[in-house]
Amino acid sequence: MSSQRRERQKIAVNTPWIRLDSFLKWAGAVTTGGQAKATIAFGEVMVNGIPENRRSRKLRAGDVVTVPGVGEWQLTGDQEGDGCAPDADSP
Repeated sequence: MSSQRRERQKIAVNTPWIRLDSFLKWAGAVTTGGQAKATIAFGEVMVNGIPENRRSRKLRAGDVVTVPGVGEWQLTGDQEGDGCAPDADSP
């Protein structure tokens, strides 16, 4: 078994916040909204090191999202990071 740790990705957010379920889809951690809902409900997602079960949890710059075995992302302001999250109120 490999104990290789994935590098934390920095993701730029161009809005004040993004919902956890939307972020998981956007980041590629899950492929559908249903998968995001289930992943969160089963306690498989951590925000800032704490298990999170609210899919509507608002993420802001500075938050760290971890899905064990999938990846870890740190949200940054819109001037840093690898990408740009969708608008917070987009579907």
